Amino acid sequence: AASRLYAIINTMYSVFSIVLATALALSVTNRTLTTAREIRSASVADCRARRPAEVTGVITHIGPKDNFILHDATGGVRIHYYHKLPREPRTGDVVKAEGTLAMDKLQRVRFHASRISTVGQTPVPEPVEASPSDIISGDLNYREVVVRGTVIDIFADDIDPSCDQLLLYADNHSVDVDVRRAERPSDLTKLIGAEVVVKLVD
Repeated sequence: AASRLYAIINTMYSVFSIVLATALALSVTNRTLTTAREIRSASVADCRARRPAEVTGVITHIGPKDNFILHDATGGVRIHYYHKLPREPRTGDVVKAEGTLAMDKLQRVRFHASRISTVGQTPVPEPVEASPSDIISGDLNYREVVVRGTVIDIFADDIDPSCDQLLLYADNHSVDVDVRRAERPSDLTKLIGAEVVVKLVD
């Protein structure tokens, strides 16, 4: 009888352990991400589970298709939205974005905001002067930067037909820079061989 009681207790303990472990795992998975760094570092599993996120920061860049870059104390993150806002976002707006994570076709993290609230205004951070190695490291992702180098080639963007690619060489590295055709000089090929200063969003 004692051995049978022990077996029942042992089984109950095992079941309790599994339930507790599952509950803890779910609580971690469902925890709302609250910083740009956490969102940028999200895993494929987080995106597939449409993990919730909520971040507050200043808009530093307005994208061409219902998106903007928001910057908090941990860096920047691109916010996508698919609903009409009371007014168009502006650089310098301090906003709170709430939504869920997803993943695009290139396996990049996307933050889809279902709610965006403007809570104030503040000056936009100044661009940071960066080397190609700084950009390659990823530490300045979604940050406005200034890069100095020599233009070595110009070619059409294979993915986005509205852009051209400017190949910049500096510090023994090359950097591809997307240049929107609507915002560029009429003939970029004249820049080949020239030393330039480029302001861009990494």
